[in-house]
Amino acid sequence: MKTTSNKLLLRMVSLMAFPLAFLSLKKDYFIEKTFSMTPAIQDDQKNIISQNPKGMMILSDRDTTLAINAWNGARHGGELRLHNACRPTNPDCTWIYTTDRMLLSARDPSLAIKAWNGAKHGGDIRLSNNCSANDRNCTWTYRGGMFISDMDTGVAINAWNGAKYGAELKLHERCLGNNPDCTWKFWMPSS
Repeated sequence: MKTTSNKLLLRMVSLMAFPLAFLSLKKDYFIEKTFSMTPAIQDDQKNIISQNPKGMMILSDRDTTLAINAWNGARHGGELRLHNACRPTNPDCTWIYTTDRMLLSARDPSLAIKAWNGAKHGGDIRLSNNCSANDRNCTWTYRGGMFISDMDTGVAINAWNGAKYGAELKLHERCLGNNPDCTWKFWMPSS
């Protein structure tokens, strides 16, 4: 009976593609043993993006030693920059990408990455405690390695003036999948 119920639970989770961050399971065994088999979400091209319940680092494709960081700590209005000392144990450097396409801070999941004054070229990207899945300034489609604004699909998150330590994140209207200042990958350590 226990094996059947575990298989049923695994099947239900797989069908729902529900983010593991929101499952309230008491057994780490389930998460550890089924983690690689249960995609939390997929991008538009059906590439699997696995989701760590504690969040994942988002690395620049230009320089994978640089990760998106809540500069000076995760807080409402806090800016996002690239940092070269990020570790997966630092929740200011880890993010949860939800099935409704929000990017949440692992330090404080009430904070989401937002196009601060609206989605436009050169617009700031900051953390906001006033986001919902209905606010398209707070949702991002991950496609071709880019985080494209759902409010204006002509802009994507960019390492402004090139990916380097301390580079600000802003929206850019000329992001293409072959520009590594506009493309990102999720990363978490192997368990």
